[in-house]
Amino acid sequence: MKKMLCMFLLCLILATQTKLVYASPLPNETQNPDIFVLTTKETSDSSLLSLLNNYGFKATMSSDIRTAQQASLVIVPGESAQEMSQKDIEELLRTIKQSATLLTDSPSLLSQTIGLSWSSKKGLVPFYLWQGKRKNVVELPSSLPFEVFSAPSQSRILAETALNEPLCVEFKYKNVRCVYSALPLSASIDIGTVYPFFFDLLQYEWNILPEKHAPEKNISTLSIMIDWGFFYDRDPVSFAKQIASEGFSRCILSAWYTSPDYVDFTKKFIEEAHKQNMTIEAWLELPLVSEEFWNTYPEWREKTALLSDAFIEWRPLMALEDPNCFKETIRFLQKHLNSFSWDGIYIADLYFEHPDEGIGDPARFTPMHPSFRESYAQIHRKDPASFFLPGKDISEEDQTTLLQTRRETLTQIYTQLLKELMKEDQFQNKEVALIMLDSLSSQHLAETAGIDSQSLLFLAKENKIPYIVREPYAPDLEQQERVNSLVRVLNEHYDENRTGIVLNAESQGIPLLEAIRSSLSVFPQYTLLNSYYLLNKEDLEMLPFILSREQKNSPQQEE
Repeated sequence: MKKMLCMFLLCLILATQTKLVYASPLPNETQNPDIFVLTTKETSDSSLLSLLNNYGFKATMSSDIRTAQQASLVIVPGESAQEMSQKDIEELLRTIKQSATLLTDSPSLLSQTIGLSWSSKKGLVPFYLWQGKRKNVVELPSSLPFEVFSAPSQSRILAETALNEPLCVEFKYKNVRCVYSALPLSASIDIGTVYPFFFDLLQYEWNILPEKHAPEKNISTLSIMIDWGFFYDRDPVSFAKQIASEGFSRCILSAWYTSPDYVDFTKKFIEEAHKQNMTIEAWLELPLVSEEFWNTYPEWREKTALLSDAFIEWRPLMALEDPNCFKETIRFLQKHLNSFSWDGIYIADLYFEHPDEGIGDPARFTPMHPSFRESYAQIHRKDPASFFLPGKDISEEDQTTLLQTRRETLTQIYTQLLKELMKEDQFQNKEVALIMLDSLSSQHLAETAGIDSQSLLFLAKENKIPYIVREPYAPDLEQQERVNSLVRVLNEHYDENRTGIVLNAESQGIPLLEAIRSSLSVFPQYTLLNSYYLLNKEDLEMLPFILSREQKNSPQQEE
């Protein structure tokens, strides 16, 4: 009896150490997940599980191997795999169904059993080549170490270094599809950062689909910015239906074109969008008015510090600081905008050039139209264009005065513009919003672009209009970090119900989706994506799953 008790206690101790369970079949009422994460620890990090569940994938985490019976994907993180005994591994491989996929990482007895071997060589990878559905270069936030390995024969390479060293491979072990990652899937490293296209594997390669939760009409809050110039050949009716089906409830459409094709497209697009319960806002890019305006009034073209016409990058800029140019611009906008059934007017990117270099780039530095030079000379007795003559260096005093005058001029333009746009008799009482580069979170913009965000915030508050800020350009930060820093600044200075953000859609996969999801939680009314032409089909297909889950917890729903 004493011997039997000792054996029982020994087994209990061993079971407690491994934390794995595989005694008898699970009862029928147990909910079967599509994705099962095996853990050997009582307090395991659940970030991977949360990521999967946030996007509608049916996933669970447990130390109970029996849960893997019906899963289509079984994930065994390296930290858990390294604690598994040969008996655990054999039981796991017996339990996994033949059509399932087994994903693990890092050297372990498990990965050795399924056919991996390692050399003594270690590597460091700052970026890699992804060879899945979206072939792409993936830049990692920092260089990650990995152990060089040899994959089984006939393995499919999913990711490899620039030296063609495999980082992630797919192969068969007996009847189980196995995937091995040399990069860790641990708690300290976000899988979405390491493998931004992980969802592509789930859906398009392994046929593991999120649960469908179609967004309800009039509740989703994600907005999209669309430049007609990229979609002029699309059928406007089907295009509007497509955008609505992707979960967007607001579209900010370019309003600086005037051609008959644009007019025809826009009228049909707005009509269909309204049928789909979308609101359509006019997207202004002042001081770009229109190409027609630029050609009609060459005397009002903005000038650079080198006195050339200010056609900067893709925008032909007009001198709104000139009173006559400003008046004619308002007349043009009144006639042009009132030709369509817009729901609102969004003033975007009204600043002086160039936000990157400012005064350090005379070929793109504005304003320097004769009207600005004359008004500056009347007050300061100097022609600002003379500061940029060849061989002349601008003094610190002149530079300070010029940049201060520039900020005041831009703020004055905003003040006058909002005064005109808010007139009910001129613009039919349309909603007005500002889309800004923000000098509170990016202080250099006060000098390079002439933006005084404190003054513009005051104008927004005074006129009770939304103040939407573009995601700051900070290549040294991950997109999520940039969003978080902006949120802190905006919450300090403005009413959160009228604050918003424009996310750059230049990133792809999970990092972009996570930035959208977190932005919606902070800016439920004004999260904008720029721009539609940058978005990938695979990411667009995931948006309804974000929106449906955000809506469940939105204040509108709870009311």
